[in-house]
Amino acid sequence: RGFSNPSLNSLRRIANSLNVPMLYFLAERPNPAPLVRLSERAQIDLEESNVRYEMLTPDLSHSFVSVIGKLKPGNENIVRPLATETEEMIHVLQGVLKVGLGEEDYTLNSGDSITFYGKDLTRMLCGSDQEVTWISVITPPVF
Repeated sequence: RGFSNPSLNSLRRIANSLNVPMLYFLAERPNPAPLVRLSERAQIDLEESNVRYEMLTPDLSHSFVSVIGKLKPGNENIVRPLATETEEMIHVLQGVLKVGLGEEDYTLNSGDSITFYGKDLTRMLCGSDQEVTWISVITPPVF
């Protein structure tokens, strides 16, 4: 209703309690159309991990969600376990992304892709001196 501005940690706890994705609360308005214009993308900046996500899919009502992620040089995404099992794909558009899956670390350069189960993701780190940008596809659409 626009009366408060909760922190992302509070929002995450509320979403977990209600068993809904955090992005459920962040979309400005539902967009039932299949088209998502650049100027209308729902965005989330996770200050504690210095990552920015932009929704590429219009909402969370389908069998997957797709986002663009961006990390600045020297920054790492804080990975937290999700409430639901997921399968994910990351495709790097520019820069270098280091991805930890269990005990293994992978270095993805521009054009590289990796597919994994969400429970295996342990870290994501910008591995270049420029911002790294990637596309993620996650099913089911939890975030």
